[in-house]
Amino acid sequence: IIGNKIAVNDVDDVCIFSTERGETNIMKYPILSLVLIALLALPFASLAVSGDDNADDDLIGIEWTLVSIDGSPVIAGSTITLTLGAEDSDAFGTGGCNRYGAQYNIDGDDLSFDMVISTLMACMEDDITAQEAAYFEALSAITGYTLEAGRLTLTDDDGVRLVFNAPLSLETTRWQLVSIDGADVVTEETPTLIFDGEGVRGHSGCNILRTTYQTADDAITFAEVIRTTRRACADPAASDQENDYLEALADARSFALDHATLTIFYGDDERALVFVAVVDDLADTAWVLVSIGGADVVEGETPTLEFGGRDDVNGDTGCNVFRTTFQTVGASITFAPDIRTTRRACVDTAASDQERAYLQALTDAESFVLDDDTLTIFYGDDTLVFIAD
Repeated sequence: IIGNKIAVNDVDDVCIFSTERGETNIMKYPILSLVLIALLALPFASLAVSGDDNADDDLIGIEWTLVSIDGSPVIAGSTITLTLGAEDSDAFGTGGCNRYGAQYNIDGDDLSFDMVISTLMACMEDDITAQEAAYFEALSAITGYTLEAGRLTLTDDDGVRLVFNAPLSLETTRWQLVSIDGADVVTEETPTLIFDGEGVRGHSGCNILRTTYQTADDAITFAEVIRTTRRACADPAASDQENDYLEALADARSFALDHATLTIFYGDDERALVFVAVVDDLADTAWVLVSIGGADVVEGETPTLEFGGRDDVNGDTGCNVFRTTFQTVGASITFAPDIRTTRRACVDTAASDQERAYLQALTDAESFVLDDDTLTIFYGDDTLVFIAD
């Protein structure tokens, strides 16, 4: 250790890490990856700064999963985590491509990180590389935190926010099916499962289902008789999928939880139902639009958005009432393109233009972030920003 830098020597090659706040780039020359991986495996015992013995037990020792970076959702399919170790003030996790380690110092509501170092694996995609770099930069600048209802929010002096969710459990999460034995879900009404500790309920794609289950370690079984409603499916593909789904549940053998993914194995543990968590459930919430594409809404013509208990959504465009359906998978969101509206004329051109832009934005929606009483829906390079009604 030389001043505020660590130098790792590998014969002729040197890798230097700076501990200055805000520096996250590794100033490196060629180095064997194993050397750095070994360094990250260290508990930082000889480097640690003092932590807070009174730190919240709901904060320390938990693997937090990142939801958003300064309002932008984590890219679908990527996972960024953070764990604050219970000893020696060491923090660690994954940045999406690379494992990383750091030191943290916590004092009341103040929290900071120093000496952020990572392995040097190249990301497969440029956007994942950029996201990881943005995360490391933001983490190095953090100065405080808040913890509320299983959500950890880290902030810096400029208001940049890193928002994390607590680990998911089988019983406290709504699970949405994405594939059966490797095949994508085909029904508009996505199959779901909700475990309540005593029974399980959900949707089979065409009908509502209810049954019981038992778990022991990573083993899981469902009752052979799964009760469902008797509504006919809209087409043969949906009917076949529903049958496959119910048969798979009845033949379930084991399960695995990996961050926001639940995998239930069936058929000699070689076939799988794959679910993703509905982390921020929008059901039964109502919102008022405050900006669209960065522009404030037209005064007196305020669009709204109200999510129902299932997949229905309705609201006001500022001129007309509308209704459609929606689907969320993790942080992604889509609205059915056939949005039905009344046909009342808007009072002026500005309101009419806003209505068209709002409906188009809903049609183009890609992802969303819930942050306290604010809902942000991302479409293209723009956003719809709502506040709770």
